[in-house]
Amino acid sequence: MNTNKDGSFLIELLLQDGIGKYTFSFFGTSENSNSYSGLFYTSLESTEPLPDEFNFAYISYYPINGKFKLDSIKKKIGYKLPVIGETDYYQLWYQIRKKDSGRGADFTLLIKENTKLKKYFLLREGKGIYDVKVFGINAVGLNQFEGLANFQVESTEEPPSEIFNASLNEKFISFVETNTGKKIGSGECWDVAQEVLDENSAAWKRPTDFGRLLDPKKEEILPGDIIQFSSVEIIDGNVTYYVGSPNHTAVVYKVKANLHYTLAHQNVGNGRYILMTDMDLNKMVSGSVLFYRPLVGLVNE
Repeated sequence: MNTNKDGSFLIELLLQDGIGKYTFSFFGTSENSNSYSGLFYTSLESTEPLPDEFNFAYISYYPINGKFKLDSIKKKIGYKLPVIGETDYYQLWYQIRKKDSGRGADFTLLIKENTKLKKYFLLREGKGIYDVKVFGINAVGLNQFEGLANFQVESTEEPPSEIFNASLNEKFISFVETNTGKKIGSGECWDVAQEVLDENSAAWKRPTDFGRLLDPKKEEILPGDIIQFSSVEIIDGNVTYYVGSPNHTAVVYKVKANLHYTLAHQNVGNGRYILMTDMDLNKMVSGSVLFYRPLVGLVNE
């Protein structure tokens, strides 16, 4: 703030919190001083809400090892969260949680070439207030994320059904077909799902919430869906085998019949590479399985 020659000044502030009572404290310093002293304080009441064109979310930034800056984001948005700005971090990780329920999803974004960001994340949990935290890695090969920013927005629209159900099943099928016989990541079963989900900025939560939970009794299981096994025992004739010690992750490659699949997975037996196996879950005698549909997270518009 600059003062006029006669010492007068005019301050105009945008009151982001809208209608209500406010208290202001003013401090001042001389030209060559680094210390401030109190001048006066006052109170006032705002009787008008802040117009939408000025009503932006407050974003707290704290990057240490690189550049990360988002364009201004309105406090109230539709069902798409803007991911628009600029960064020189190699990978971003967003954590998005609905305030009243804690539900939500994460996504990661690999910054391969263009440091300009212009994407939108689909808020499938519907209307409500969301807390958003952003983390980043600034070099290939690092696995320690640092905090970059946090903010809060309110979604005022429910997502349409075609958006809610947008899936990445075809991406999974293409990936396992291309990489059959190859080791993915460290060779753990979980690495296959993580690779495809992160590469496509899917909506999911680590470690094993891979998307939308399915009920195989009510919904059709499709190629590209993900199965999470927990201490499963299957008896097929005279053969007994176990899946998950205690957990195992696989991708449905083909649906042969109800609960009978060809699976694509790795770390099966001694094979730390993607291979195909037949599995009939109708013959499961103990343990549990969860089915997930991998969901689109980021879209271009």
